[in-house]
Amino acid sequence: MRRTPRPADLDPRPVRRHPRRLVRATPVHLGAAQPGIGLEFLHRARADGVEPAVRFRTEVRRTVRRVATRGAVVEVAYDVGRIVAADGAQQRVHEIEFELKSGSPLAMLAMAERWRKRFGLIHDPRSKAERGDRLADGTPF
Repeated sequence: MRRTPRPADLDPRPVRRHPRRLVRATPVHLGAAQPGIGLEFLHRARADGVEPAVRFRTEVRRTVRRVATRGAVVEVAYDVGRIVAADGAQQRVHEIEFELKSGSPLAMLAMAERWRKRFGLIHDPRSKAERGDRLADGTPF
């Protein structure tokens, strides 16, 4: 028997700060799934004569809520902030992410579609990292 999440089950922290700095010489994800790969990458880059540098950083305030919907529990994250390239170029960030925590993927997609229609949301599959790379390269979005 599945129970409906109670308010105590929901994330009680309304705001979490997620400042991130990405240090790399070429576009490579440093891999949180493989601890130590970032240091290995930095050592190899230096051995090849490339000095890694900060290309961009994100300054984002994240608000997270868990929402029980018809057939699913979905984590909704709202990020507000900016991406700042090393040369000072900036791009604002206002994004909502939906992550299925339990239940039906179709129920989560139906909820996201309702939100899209109700709030005029636009689907953009690019990550903040991809947008940061483009900003650092001076490539238009």
